[in-house]
Amino acid sequence: MGEPIAIVGMACKFPGAPDLESFWNLLESGGNAVTEGDPSSGMGRLGEIFQGSQVQNEACRYGAFVDDIDQFDAAFFRISPVEAELLDPQQRMMLEASWLALEDAAIDPVSLKGSRTGVYTGISNDEYRMLVVESSGPSEAAGSLYALSGTNLNGTSGRVSFVLGLMGPAKAVDAACASAMVAVDDAVSDLQAGKADLAIAGGVQAILNGRIYELRAESMMLSPDGQCKTFDASADGYVRGEGCGVVVLKRLSDAEAAGDRIWAVIRGSAVNHGGASVGLTVPHTPALEQVMETALADAGVHASDVEYVEAHGTGTAVGDPIELEAVASVYACGRQADQPLLIGSVKTNVGHLESAAGIAGLIKAALVVKQGIIPKHLHFRNPNPGFDWEAACNTGNRRDDGLAGSSTGGRDWRESTHSEFPAQMPTWWWQSTWAWSAMRSTIVQQALRTMYRSRWKPPQQSHRRNKRLRRAQTVSCRCPVSLKVRSKSWRRATCRGSMRMKLKFRWTTPHPGRRYRTCRGRRA
Repeated sequence: MGEPIAIVGMACKFPGAPDLESFWNLLESGGNAVTEGDPSSGMGRLGEIFQGSQVQNEACRYGAFVDDIDQFDAAFFRISPVEAELLDPQQRMMLEASWLALEDAAIDPVSLKGSRTGVYTGISNDEYRMLVVESSGPSEAAGSLYALSGTNLNGTSGRVSFVLGLMGPAKAVDAACASAMVAVDDAVSDLQAGKADLAIAGGVQAILNGRIYELRAESMMLSPDGQCKTFDASADGYVRGEGCGVVVLKRLSDAEAAGDRIWAVIRGSAVNHGGASVGLTVPHTPALEQVMETALADAGVHASDVEYVEAHGTGTAVGDPIELEAVASVYACGRQADQPLLIGSVKTNVGHLESAAGIAGLIKAALVVKQGIIPKHLHFRNPNPGFDWEAACNTGNRRDDGLAGSSTGGRDWRESTHSEFPAQMPTWWWQSTWAWSAMRSTIVQQALRTMYRSRWKPPQQSHRRNKRLRRAQTVSCRCPVSLKVRSKSWRRATCRGSMRMKLKFRWTTPHPGRRYRTCRGRRA
């Protein structure tokens, strides 16, 4: 077993959720970020993608899109307007999410210059390059260079390393829908091997080319009614989504020594290929079982200790039963009736983010642990008949409301046998993703409540106010106006409920063009 890896920072830009707080609100409320439009209207994102062309396939009417994908603060990252125009939105989103994830980890991005920080990005589609190639193109040498460097898949990681001055590995991983998870696995391996001291890992996806959309619909990959009905009898394909998610990873020993807030701990991970299955795009049950067992062995965890599975769950008639069969084979045996295996998929909320799908599931799982609630699993009404549910129920996995967080409501972990989250009790969950190239990746993660409890000690009793507990939150923006707005937003979020804070503000300027406003608060 390698050294455990801590998730110390996260950031995201997903459909209907531009940040972590809104992403959790979307999940907790059972929100659905899929929208419908007319591809032929020339209006909205679908109109922009299809450019008013006549589209016959109904599946092209649906998608899950991020807001303001065309907006980018190029000057903040010291990128010229000419270069920014030719910069793939995937590179832009990866830059923004990486910066925000570092801030979430309480790490000044500027301080990492020259460090052995690695960047690992899962990316598969180059639809923006197709648009650039099909256009008239730049006439000058500089524009031609930017058209190449701004649309390369490897530029997603290389751009982050260049802007921040990082000197660790920079890898772009294309494993189709497993890209983000394989990128995280690479980051974990490099940290354990000592090839990097800090890792920025994630996945990104942008939907920009109408013809690619049509090809997926015509191949019957997409759902005609635009929903991922994962594990339901009516599952008939997935709906396309886009977005970006990033996690900041450290060796657990380093994170504890630095006093970092730890979202979750990655104890084991594994990657394999499906081998000679019935088809290149069809998952292979023995291979799925093998990668799960390898990850469990790497983590040193028994299958019955895993409480929740964040499944790949694309919502296809072929893939869903195969994934369920593999999960039941590995995790159902030896499980007690009062400890059901819970399962769900974020795709029911935000669609299939393709190369960024794995990171969406990883961030969801980390938020589930923090909040103690498993959100609703949407669109589940009738179990998929391709899977023997009765056989699985006989192993002790039966639940009246079907899957974890089914359409009847979410699941509060306080209702489980581990309701009080005892100080020494670890909570385990498993996440999987696989790709149409038969690549698959799985990660076993843990939440140790001892980490959170040991770090938040009550303040010492004292008559001196400066002895009370103090916290610092770094807020950074391009200009003083937006900085003030964001600081107030953070203060409102922090002061909700019973916790009341008195805040003091201190300005610092670590480098030209960037300002920090540090809010130092203490309990009232």
